[in-house]
Amino acid sequence: MSVLVLENDCIKASLNTFGGLIESIIDKHTGLDHAWEYDASRWPRRTALCFPFCGKCKDGRYTYNEVPYEIPSHGFAREREFAVVSHSNDRLVLQDSFDSTTLGIYPFEYRLQIEYLLEDSSLVVKYHVSNEGPCTMYYSIGSHYAYQLPRIQEECYLHFPTSQHAGCLDLADGTIKADILEGRFVVPLEGLIDDSSLILDLKQMDASWIGVGGLEGPFTKVSGEGFRYVLVWAPVGGGNPFVCIEFWDGMADLGISSGKIEEKFAVRALESGETRSYLQCIRF
Repeated sequence: MSVLVLENDCIKASLNTFGGLIESIIDKHTGLDHAWEYDASRWPRRTALCFPFCGKCKDGRYTYNEVPYEIPSHGFAREREFAVVSHSNDRLVLQDSFDSTTLGIYPFEYRLQIEYLLEDSSLVVKYHVSNEGPCTMYYSIGSHYAYQLPRIQEECYLHFPTSQHAGCLDLADGTIKADILEGRFVVPLEGLIDDSSLILDLKQMDASWIGVGGLEGPFTKVSGEGFRYVLVWAPVGGGNPFVCIEFWDGMADLGISSGKIEEKFAVRALESGETRSYLQCIRF
């Protein structure tokens, strides 16, 4: 495990080779850290990257070609040591590939790269997923980064660049509940994510970014490309000093799931030799 630093005139970012964790994103003009400083008493099992699944498989298992496999929530990438492909002042590329351990719980020959890039006052994070095996590969991928709040959760807000309408995804059957944003561009976090994640379908939205901060404006803005959902999450109980904004291409199993990976809700299929890329931009 190594913590590597990227730095330019605006940002100093510390990134961990273990699981691709973002340890800090410091605004050099203010000295403030926009990544939450981890505290195990609030979140005992930290996650940065969800792969090859987002959320939970039904009963913690799935089948492929009638063979059962067990896999933890959010997959295994969060517990993998990534190799350093390249590292400069403003760019870092990490890589993880299949091995005998992963093949025992995920029978596909994958290569996964995380690319971090500083661009002025933004940290850009790219995921590159490649299928190096002979068969169609089924997967999901998503982020689980925790952003520091300027005040506790109940005193903060979601911000959008324009008024938004979007319903919340119901994991029981995949339906969309009634409009939860109600045409607002500032939405209080209080009461919004007390019991579970807020799951928004990005097809219903036209926001170029989602932000978190006080009523006066967003403290941090995050945008994504290539993803189908964005989740807002914090641990149950409130009073949290952070919130997760998670861009996902994939989703947890529905209550009506068959358990077959090829029938998994929102799963992606990648043909042999293909690569699919995703992008997130974190800015102040």
